[in-house]
Amino acid sequence: MRRSLPSLAAVRGWRYERCGLPGKVLQQGEWAAPTLGEHDVRVKMQAVPVLAQDVQMVLGMYGGYKAEAYPAVAGTEGVGEVVEAGASSCVAKGTKVALAKQNVGSFATEVTTSHEHVIVLPKGLDAATQAVLPLYAAAVRMATDFGDVAGKNCVVLGADSPMGSALAAVLKSKGAKVDGKGAAAFVFNGVGGTALAAAVDAAADRATIVTFGNSSGEKMGFDGTVAVLKGLTMRSFWYNRWLQKSDGAERAATFEEAAAEAKSGAVKTKSYTFAQFADAFDAQYAGTEVPVVSA
Repeated sequence: MRRSLPSLAAVRGWRYERCGLPGKVLQQGEWAAPTLGEHDVRVKMQAVPVLAQDVQMVLGMYGGYKAEAYPAVAGTEGVGEVVEAGASSCVAKGTKVALAKQNVGSFATEVTTSHEHVIVLPKGLDAATQAVLPLYAAAVRMATDFGDVAGKNCVVLGADSPMGSALAAVLKSKGAKVDGKGAAAFVFNGVGGTALAAAVDAAADRATIVTFGNSSGEKMGFDGTVAVLKGLTMRSFWYNRWLQKSDGAERAATFEEAAAEAKSGAVKTKSYTFAQFADAFDAQYAGTEVPVVSA
């Protein structure tokens, strides 16, 4: 990944002109801030997590979901402070927000977007924890939207990943049993492949299988006959789809609950400076900590 010295410019960050290997297509650059629209906000980014989906987005392998135009700013999530607001914006200057549209681009010193594409953040958390709130928000939705998990045996495939760690913590707080004992009433699948096949075989009758990822890169292979005979229900969760379909009230309530769950510290982070961005991107491939780039 190319490293270059920053200079005085309206906005600087990491962009790519085409999809490809991040180390080859991502370049640090400078550009003029876009004109602020009537309903827009300009957000000074304060903390940006580097996630697997950021790699997939640059590769062009994020389920067909790509940037709206190129050159595109990399990054799908991040938090910051509104430093300028359009005349008709519902979000005021000085408000701490999280980006709520994953192809806006977050790996930059400033981001300009519609007020509809940000979520006002709960107070009382440091910037690094705020940056991983979307993981907890996704966990809250998965532990809520697919049935009552209280007292039920639940299995999280990929529980050692940041997303899996958040989900396991939220499930426990809602009274679920995640100790791996007994047939599972809920299987939350972030791995796929042979791990999913084994979990389907071991699941209880009429269990619900919720897929939120496929870290193995293998086919989602399992015995269909087993699924039919057990009466299993197959569901899926994608955070970006929830962002697109949820209303402001649901988002706000979810993030409030996510903020409370984040105090568990289940998701571990490691801080990097903006100048260390390339190192943070490389660190995403190793370990279970979420690299967080702070201004």
